[in-house]
Amino acid sequence: MYALEGTLPYTPVSEDFPLIDLVSERFSEIYNQAATAESCGLADIAGTGYRKALEFVVKDYCIALHPLEAEQIRRKFLKNVIDDYIESGKLKRAATLTTWLGNDEGHYERRWADKDLSDLKALLSLTIAFVQEEIQMEQYLRSMQPDVPERIHLREK
Repeated sequence: MYALEGTLPYTPVSEDFPLIDLVSERFSEIYNQAATAESCGLADIAGTGYRKALEFVVKDYCIALHPLEAEQIRRKFLKNVIDDYIESGKLKRAATLTTWLGNDEGHYERRWADKDLSDLKALLSLTIAFVQEEIQMEQYLRSMQPDVPERIHLREK
């Protein structure tokens, strides 16, 4: 008796993040690599990939907010970037919790044993949503109040 467990090759997973792309050049690529690893059954690798994607979106967003401090932001640990550069309470909490679970994915022993990859992805989704909310608000402010100084330096697409 045989049972089909899967077929190869797997189709790569691809999700678009057009608003995030305005501040982060590499986030979508890293996120989609992690999602592809997960879809191939490589959950242990996917977790560290999602953690890396988090670092890129948070640091790139903070660089967009503070372009004159880009080098310091690039060199700092993610926790310090979150603490020092993110003002929004919801975004700060979501990014912090995502960092904790993401760090668990790269360590031998898990600190948050009752949480798994689905929790990491849920928190990463919240973090992304809060960043997108900030970017979208910036776009509306620019279109409706052009005399207000820009707060987020968005990349040209």
